Amino acid sequence: MRHVAPVELTDLPTLTDIKGSVKPIHRPPIEASFAEIEAAYDDFAAAIPHDLHALTPIGLSPDVRKTLATIFSSRLGKFRSLWDALNDHFEDTGNSTCPYCNFGEQWEHDHYLPKSMFPEFTLFPRNLVPICKPCNGKKLARYHETGSRLFIYALSELSGIDGLLQVDITYLPKLTVSYSLANPGTLESFAVLERHFQALDLGRRYTKQASTTMALLLKTFQSPASLDLGPRKLRRRLRQMAIDRKTQCPPNHWEVALLQHLAESGDFVNYVFS
Repeated sequence: MRHVAPVELTDLPTLTDIKGSVKPIHRPPIEASFAEIEAAYDDFAAAIPHDLHALTPIGLSPDVRKTLATIFSSRLGKFRSLWDALNDHFEDTGNSTCPYCNFGEQWEHDHYLPKSMFPEFTLFPRNLVPICKPCNGKKLARYHETGSRLFIYALSELSGIDGLLQVDITYLPKLTVSYSLANPGTLESFAVLERHFQALDLGRRYTKQASTTMALLLKTFQSPASLDLGPRKLRRRLRQMAIDRKTQCPPNHWEVALLQHLAESGDFVNYVFS
């Protein structure tokens, strides 16, 4: 869960550019609905982010829908340049993780508003958000729930927001890790974030990753060499690990939240020596 800065639209081919670059057979369907599609683009931009779920499809004909889908799937004409520019832009940010979950590898550009319901936004770069395969498989064509927005729009939300993850650890009778959300008090759309967290099953997915990390940490900290250092130095090591990972990871990363919790509580080191 993190913000990703969108690419400047002025750096990308426009719908006019794409229409003029595809084969003549594909141009008439786009031309027939060109004004309506461009108006829909303006409506999308005006709705970002809080009212995106309230947009309604403009009702394109099957021929137009098919043409837009073909251009998208085959990367025809200058849409190929647009697609490559999106890939280059998000790679240049230095964070290759999926902004929906913040740990999966970016695999695809997801249509925030599904192209099956909103074909007018099939080629619109503001509707294309990086996503990993697991998140894409869970999001599918969903975008609202009982009239409320279901997912954070990462291209405009969460900028500068950190500390969203809360970690709880129990040590007895069995070591277990769980994740929940903590409202930093500055996020108006926290209810959307909660739905996002639940819909993508992030609590379970973070816990699965954390369980592996905890097992490795226990193995390392319970080695004779580590035990010889004593509790105080091991706590210091944990604090440094948390600092190092925070500089390496994007905001709201599950591992940073875990290490910060371990470093602050002292319970983990006590458990190591128990």
